[in-house]
Amino acid sequence: MDDETIFQQGSISVTKTMATISGTSYPINGIGSISIVKEESKSVFFWIVVVVLALFGWSLLSAGEVLVGLVTLGIASGIGWLLYSAQPKHHLVIRTASGDTQALTSKDMVHLGKVKSAIEQAVAARG
Repeated sequence: MDDETIFQQGSISVTKTMATISGTSYPINGIGSISIVKEESKSVFFWIVVVVLALFGWSLLSAGEVLVGLVTLGIASGIGWLLYSAQPKHHLVIRTASGDTQALTSKDMVHLGKVKSAIEQAVAARG
């Protein structure tokens, strides 16, 4: 059987018979499906903190505490910007007879898409 390499990058290798990701091997004939899932955001608590800080800062400004109010609003704005600009993580999930496995985690959707496509190509080639 010709075991041509379909994808090779860093610790990831996909051939027609095997996908190897960070040292773990997944036989292509054992893969039922593959998907990319977005990690659920756990930042709701932090957004609540931002809103509370902003309201507190605004109330300090209204009470005449300009410096403390501006610092509090600045901190709230900084935390808000960090939350807004943070990229979510995505997981490459491989489904086998043993269940689902998060085989790879990344913030780079393009990279995960390439790996997923290579594994799908290998699955299609097996017939």
